[in-house]
Amino acid sequence: NNEIAKVLIEEGIFTGNATYTYTNGTYRGDFRNGVPHGKGHMDYGGGSWYEGDFVDGKRHGKGAERLKERGELLGVRISGNYLNDQREGTFQAWQGSWLTGNNEWEIEFNQGKAISYNKTKSDLSSFMTELNSSSSSSPSIYSNNKKSETTTKISNNEKKSK
Repeated sequence: NNEIAKVLIEEGIFTGNATYTYTNGTYRGDFRNGVPHGKGHMDYGGGSWYEGDFVDGKRHGKGAERLKERGELLGVRISGNYLNDQREGTFQAWQGSWLTGNNEWEIEFNQGKAISYNKTKSDLSSFMTELNSSSSSSPSIYSNNKKSETTTKISNNEKKSK
């Protein structure tokens, strides 16, 4: 039952696979003790998303993001490792399509902040500024205390903790 899962997530006791809507987007994936834990996908709306590993409600491990700002048609995708909800180390970044071709580069992160990149791109410096001010450096956004009206779907293999 969706209502039961919603209550269990909000009380911090749901373990299993579900879809849950937070104030900043919709998470679809694994939960443990009511927070994202395992593999999941967070859709922020407007074409922006994160997909990858979560630990205790934070991005942690391998993941990828699509960052779409200011009405961009394609956005920028980055992939790499996350440590305690922050980008860390070397990330692969790309932008493009079959129409425009690919534009690929690497970005180096330290404690969630972009510190260098290896490709010249006319608007990359403004992108780097936006990247450093994005939600990656803010506290976890997947906690139970940031709820809105929710919709929850449970897969057939759900598990509930007692």
